[in-house]
Amino acid sequence: MKRLLTFICVYVIATAGGIPSHAVAALSEGTQFDILGPIQEFELLDGPKTVCPDNPIPLLVGARIKVNGLEVIVPCNSIITMPGSFLTPHDIFRGPQAGPSPSPQSGLAIADTAPAPIAPYEASIQGNIVCNGGCRYIAGLVSISQNSLSNAGGYIHEIDTSTGELHIGADPDATSTQPGDVRIMLNDPDGKYGLAMSADQRFATDPDNPAISAQTGYPMCVPNNGVAFCASGQNRPRVDAKPRTEFVMGPSPLPPPIPGNLPIVNCPAPTCDPAIMAAFEVGDFVTYAGILAKDAANQPYVSAYKLTAWLGIFTAPGTDPAYVNQEVSLMGASGPRFPQIDSEVQNRLKVEGFTTDPSRNVDVYAVDVDPTGGARTLRRLTTITPQAVPFGRFRQVLDKDPRFLPPPRELMVRVHHIGDPATGPDPGPGSGRYTAPIQEIIFPENTRWGDPLVPFNFHCLRFLLQGSGPLTTLGRTGGASDPIVTRLDPWPGKFSMPLSWPPAPGMCTP
Repeated sequence: MKRLLTFICVYVIATAGGIPSHAVAALSEGTQFDILGPIQEFELLDGPKTVCPDNPIPLLVGARIKVNGLEVIVPCNSIITMPGSFLTPHDIFRGPQAGPSPSPQSGLAIADTAPAPIAPYEASIQGNIVCNGGCRYIAGLVSISQNSLSNAGGYIHEIDTSTGELHIGADPDATSTQPGDVRIMLNDPDGKYGLAMSADQRFATDPDNPAISAQTGYPMCVPNNGVAFCASGQNRPRVDAKPRTEFVMGPSPLPPPIPGNLPIVNCPAPTCDPAIMAAFEVGDFVTYAGILAKDAANQPYVSAYKLTAWLGIFTAPGTDPAYVNQEVSLMGASGPRFPQIDSEVQNRLKVEGFTTDPSRNVDVYAVDVDPTGGARTLRRLTTITPQAVPFGRFRQVLDKDPRFLPPPRELMVRVHHIGDPATGPDPGPGSGRYTAPIQEIIFPENTRWGDPLVPFNFHCLRFLLQGSGPLTTLGRTGGASDPIVTRLDPWPGKFSMPLSWPPAPGMCTP
């Protein structure tokens, strides 16, 4: 009892002096939270359970998700980031093979039994605690994977050209399956990189950007007897009967990126053709990420959505097609400052990736989406010169540039061509371009312990505040018959200003 009385006395003393008005203002907007952990429970909130009764579109309903013991509301109109795609909660509950209607269980939560997950899945959630007739955790941004840091690697020991299966292990000289090898099959329902197959389409590889590639971003494929576009040995020149691990497709060698080293050898036509993929070979060292799955015989394997060969495949300088990827992306959301609360807002851009043509710069674009019609427009943020070491990597970190605002959902990196406009319509997928969601958005952060936690400024993200136009997930075309993705509902915050665009002056500034 003494402890309780002490706490009450301290609380009274603290409040007797009065909580400063700036603290009350901050708390009224919400309290930020950032959760990463296994999905314990997952429930679609449709029908009488809906959290958006004024916005009853079946395909855009919200969900309840329990992570690390906390229950979080995923609002209606949420677009969840998966490893190679975007999905709505409704899409996720349609199951591994995208059934015609949602099931009672997703198969991703520990509590699920029909089906039960083979391994735990995790969710990363950023949101605000909002108190309005009761206090709730409400999500703003959500991503789901089996393990967000999933990564492993080894040497290809065998490629089964009848099934598209790879056997990977530790021995660099093995040419057949070894005890302890892991079995890898691509999670590629469209058959973009080999034989069409998928253990779970929700965790499929990206069909529009080469997530199956060489280290430099050159697209690769798994040879299979039933796949005409990927023959064994394709685009893989050899020396001493072994496939080369570094070469340039074209008529001339590349000068060495480090003076004094040997040039990068060339592979001329018709042996090499930059318009087609390169095939994986036995002996390649690869890294992979995916989900654990079981085949028809109940044997485990990895259904991979990312597979990268430790190869330096380049394209001839200044020629097309050339290829590019992005591995790291980060943007600051800037945001408001609450008077007398020490906080930091970031207006920063960080991008990193690789290109097959280091002779040309790489442009970085924000992909802005019209919230009504869904038209996608590019907004150039910066131009980066690739590095000599490691050859072909581009990397840049920039601060305090108003061009970075507002942060989009996705960034595009593109091999530079003379005359490329600073703004214009998004040309869509194609060689020389790579579009992906921003991996991390930096929200306002407190810099002094004990102050009220500042809320995440989701109102500075236009794709959350206004929406992203007609729905385009799960193969939808974003046509007139598709529902319009509008503002998150319920909104992950409690604002005194109108939720309009652009935000009020001072609310989203550097």
